[in-house]
Amino acid sequence: MKKLLLLILIAISGLVFYECNQKSGALDAEALKMDIVSLIASDTKVDNAVESSSYETDLYSLGSNSIAGFSSGNLKSAELGGGSFFRTMFDHFPKFKLHFRKGIAPDMTVTTTNGGYPKTIVIDYGDSTQLANGRVLSGKITIVLSAAPFTWGSTQTITYTNFCNDSVCTSGKAVKTRTKDPQIKFSESADLTITLADGTIVHRVEDKARTWTSGSATEFDPSDDVIEITGKVVVSDSKKNSYSKIITSPLIKTGECRFISKGIIEYKNSFGKFATVDYGNGTCDNTATRTTQDGTTTITLGRQGKSS
Repeated sequence: MKKLLLLILIAISGLVFYECNQKSGALDAEALKMDIVSLIASDTKVDNAVESSSYETDLYSLGSNSIAGFSSGNLKSAELGGGSFFRTMFDHFPKFKLHFRKGIAPDMTVTTTNGGYPKTIVIDYGDSTQLANGRVLSGKITIVLSAAPFTWGSTQTITYTNFCNDSVCTSGKAVKTRTKDPQIKFSESADLTITLADGTIVHRVEDKARTWTSGSATEFDPSDDVIEITGKVVVSDSKKNSYSKIITSPLIKTGECRFISKGIIEYKNSFGKFATVDYGNGTCDNTATRTTQDGTTTITLGRQGKSS
């Protein structure tokens, strides 16, 4: 009789544990102030814009020596190489020209200390500068380099001012530090405020690592750039959603693709994991898969660009 009673108690305990877990899973959604499907759709848009913007800063930082070698002071944009600086630059880096729709690049101001470092690069996209992959950039990015970007311990301090990548507008700072890894790798910390088209304000604290697996040796050539991104992000927004994201399989960003093309992100809140986003197998397309407790669905990340 005692043995039977013990078995019954164990069974009841197991049932209660199961029901608690089920309730906890349901609370994952309840702990958020908007439905998970809408939240993930918005967040993936932000992720892709942030990584696209971060790549823009890489493009100029890693080519800073060549920029200084061609000129200093105000460097005005030019259509199809129609200005002295960019004509010369396009002659040497024709694939840089192809990064922009119709070859129209942003204006730049380069300031150095006695011709060396620290070096400040201000990239001014004006009201609208369109990339070949269809993204439209506006506003300014300021990059302060403490030393040559590949030097161990060198930093790139990046400030976004009224900067928008399509309808995702960013302000705040990021710092990339060259690590001592044998690969070309940078640790990255960022504190960013994102404003979306609907007025939602998103605060992101990022702790990432960016490893250039291809393309770091070819300045201003987006065609061979491949960057592997790992780390985590803590997010809160004006709709009172709070959650964190961990990259469980490295994200892949290439120089020419409009979107992240590979990698997996897990979303968590105080109740545990509530969603996963998988960007696929590396093919450059505008879709990803979203998995929640309700199943797996396809996300459309945005429109495909001209050469996305």
